[in-house]
Amino acid sequence: MNIYDRIIELKQMRNCYEMWEEYRGNLTSYIIKHVSAGDEIAVFGAGRCGDIDLKLLSDAGARISLFDNDYDAMSEAVEYYGIDAECILCDFVGIFPDEYREIQDIVVHELRRHNSIEKAACEVYKYLQGVYAALSDKTPAFGEQCFDMGICAGVCSQINNTAAWIWEAVCNTFQYTDDEIFNLIKENNSKCVEKFHGAIINSVKGKFIAVNEIERYGVQGSVEGAWQAINDIKKSDKIKVIDEKMCDWIYNNNIKYRMLIQYAEKCIR
Repeated sequence: MNIYDRIIELKQMRNCYEMWEEYRGNLTSYIIKHVSAGDEIAVFGAGRCGDIDLKLLSDAGARISLFDNDYDAMSEAVEYYGIDAECILCDFVGIFPDEYREIQDIVVHELRRHNSIEKAACEVYKYLQGVYAALSDKTPAFGEQCFDMGICAGVCSQINNTAAWIWEAVCNTFQYTDDEIFNLIKENNSKCVEKFHGAIINSVKGKFIAVNEIERYGVQGSVEGAWQAINDIKKSDKIKVIDEKMCDWIYNNNIKYRMLIQYAEKCIR
């Protein structure tokens, strides 16, 4: 199995409804305070919605649209909560599965040719440079002022991390240390997050709730992608943060995050 496919399989949090019950309750209660009956709500990066109780949103009078690159996960969420919702299959970055699979193919090819992980690292770096360069003219689009509220919870820390996970797996396999590829990926986090947020803000009429990891307990340093998202929201001239709240998210038995919830509204021009 390709490393990419293995990672995607490992990311399937099939017990999220049980594991995230407390976090889901806290987050959903906060969201509902800002929901009005009849609101059209878009949940970006919905997945199985283990972190947001869609039934409670629906009961509050919201009409819900889900956006994700995993249609089966969204369908499972709709079935689990017993609601009507539109599931929209989309990609937030513009890098597709076969492009991620190519990273492992490059490593295998170079090892066969040169028996050198260093040479493989050089080729992967050049390949990813090309992938990111091709993203310069790609921007996600979710429509123009289609929704009363957009919700984005725990997405930005994942939006551009797949290549990093793949390369980390390669480095661990070969006991190899290389920061250049990780740094290249980090450099593109801000660009990916900025485009993503821009598309969300474009799609909403007024309200935006963003939820990002402030820290992972027991691990030094900020959470890549999440801190770029928090900073992007704070510096934006298109939205204004009205309220903030912190809560904990027990992701699994080994990982716990401190989360920042930001409620923002579009600036009137």
